[in-house]
Amino acid sequence: MQIALTPELERRVAEAVASGQFSSPEEAVAEALHLLLASPDQRFAWIDDEIRQGIEAADRGELLAGDEIQAEIDAARFNMSGKGNRHVDPNGAYKNPR
Repeated sequence: MQIALTPELERRVAEAVASGQFSSPEEAVAEALHLLLASPDQRFAWIDDEIRQGIEAADRGELLAGDEIQAEIDAARFNMSGKGNRHVDPNGAYKNPR
């Protein structure tokens, strides 16, 4: 099967591969399809893990200052806007949403 992508999608796939997030365009598209076709529970399961990790860190006294939290929120908004990769944390590390 061959699929034509818009120039914008081709650019975003190429950027994801160039950044090392994926080893090939096929892998990037396969991941996107996996997320698209997953049930909502599967698609957002990683959020539960992030929340659990946050609660555990808070229980250990590992808390962030307000300005650090705002920086993370701003980075997440940027990533979710399509201008960045929504699976890259504020430190630039790729986080697999699966």
